[in-house]
Amino acid sequence: MHAVLAMGARTRLVVLVCAAAGLGFAVAGWFARRPPEWNAWAGESSIAVQAAGAAPSPDSVRLRSGGAALDFRGAVAGDRLRFTGLTPDTPYVVEWRAGPFTTASREIRTLPMLLSSLDLELTPGAGDVAVRLRPHDPRLAGVELQLVAAGSTLPRTAGHFVASVPDGASATELAIALPESGEVHALDWAIPGPEALLDELARAQSELEMLLAPDKQPSLVDPAALERWEPAPQPARKLAASGGAGLLARLRRLAPFVRAVTAGRYPAGTRWRVVRAASQLVCAEVLAVRLGQPALGVLDWAPELVRYARPAPSVARRRTNLLARPVHLTHPSYESSAEAGLVTVVGGTAESTSAPELNVSLPPPAGAWVGVGVAMQVVFNSGPPELRFPRAHISLELPLLQAKRGSAEMPLMGAFPDSLVDVWVRREPADADWTALALAATVHPRSKRLSPSYVFQLATLAGVPPKR
Repeated sequence: MHAVLAMGARTRLVVLVCAAAGLGFAVAGWFARRPPEWNAWAGESSIAVQAAGAAPSPDSVRLRSGGAALDFRGAVAGDRLRFTGLTPDTPYVVEWRAGPFTTASREIRTLPMLLSSLDLELTPGAGDVAVRLRPHDPRLAGVELQLVAAGSTLPRTAGHFVASVPDGASATELAIALPESGEVHALDWAIPGPEALLDELARAQSELEMLLAPDKQPSLVDPAALERWEPAPQPARKLAASGGAGLLARLRRLAPFVRAVTAGRYPAGTRWRVVRAASQLVCAEVLAVRLGQPALGVLDWAPELVRYARPAPSVARRRTNLLARPVHLTHPSYESSAEAGLVTVVGGTAESTSAPELNVSLPPPAGAWVGVGVAMQVVFNSGPPELRFPRAHISLELPLLQAKRGSAEMPLMGAFPDSLVDVWVRREPADADWTALALAATVHPRSKRLSPSYVFQLATLAGVPPKR
C-alpha cells in the first residue's frame, strides 16, 4: 500500500515539473517571439503596413518620427494598417512590437509632393487619349502609379493608360492613385466631351481677345506657327500662372482633346464646330512670340479635317487666279472709322473693288480634299477673314501667314505685309456641295482687329495636302 502511494506522489511530481517546464518555455517563447514578415509602403502623406497578406493589429505597430512616438494610431483599411496625415518627404520609423522585449523597426520616408514631381503626356487618338505618367523626381522610381478616370482605375498597356473622350457636355475627372499606400490624388485635369471642349475654347478665345489688344498686328502670324504639333510632357500640378502665360498653358492642355475630338467618332457637324473654334485661337501664336514661348502648333491641332501650308511666292505666282481684280474685304462696321479713308488711299490697287464678302464657284472636287490658295495684303491690324463653304455648312477663320515683304515676291502694292496661305479642307461629309466658296471680313473689336484685308489671288489646289 505504501509503495502505491509513493509511486503516485512521484507521478504527480513529474507532472508538475513537466507543466512548469512547459509554462516556462511558453513564457520564454512569448518574450522572445519575433514579428512576422511584413512590408511597408509610403505615399505622399501616409504609410501602409501589411504582414502575411493581412493588416496587423493597431496595438502591435506604432509610428515614430524624430525619436518620439506620434500621437495617433494606425487604422485598418482592407488588408493594410494605414497611418495618415503625415508630412511629405519626411523620414519615419515603423516599429513592430512582438513582445515586451522584442521589436522590429524599419525607416521609411514619405514621398515628395506627388503632383509637383510628375508630368503627364497625352497622345490623342480617334476619340480617346493615351496618358503616360512621367515622374521627373528619381524618388518616384519604382513607385506604382495608376490613373483613375471618373472613379475607375484605367488598365495600363505598354506603359500608358487609355481614356475615352466622353460625349456631350460632360467631362471625365482624372486622379493619380498609389495602390500600395492607398492614396488617391485628384488632378487639375479633366477630359472634356465635345460640348465641354467648345465651352473651354470659347472662354479661351474671349480671354485672348483682350490680351491681343496691345499688339500692332495681332492677326499676322509668323510661318513658324506651321510647325508640327507633337505631344509633350506637361506638369500634373495645378496651373498657377495667370494672364497670357496662364492662357497659353491652358491651351497647351486643350490641344490633345481638340485633336482627339476632330479625329474621333463624333458627327461631322460637331467636329467642324471644334475646328472653327480652334481656328479662332491661331493668333495665340502672336501672344506666344511676345512672351518668348514656343509655338503652340494650333494650325496642326485638327489635321484630319484641315491642313495648312505656306507656298513659295514663285509657286503662288504661277497659279491661275479666280479673281478678275483684287478685292478689298471690309466689314460694314469698319467703314465709318477714321482709318477707312487712309487705307483706301495707300492700300490695294487702283483696280480694287470693295465688298464685305467674296463669293466664287469652284469646280466639283474629285478627291477627298478641297484645296484653296489665298494671297492677301494685311492692312494695319487686319482681322483674319472667314473662309466658308456655305452649302456644306462649314466655316473657319483663315490664318494670316506672313510672307516676305515687297512686290518682288508677290505682285502686291504698298508697304503693308503680305500673307500667303494654302488650306486644304477634307470633304466631310462627302456628299455635301463643295462648289461654293466665300471669304468674308471679320471684326474683333476687343482685340482692335478692325481693319480690312486685300485679297489679290484665289486659286484652287489640285491633289492632296503636302506631307508634314
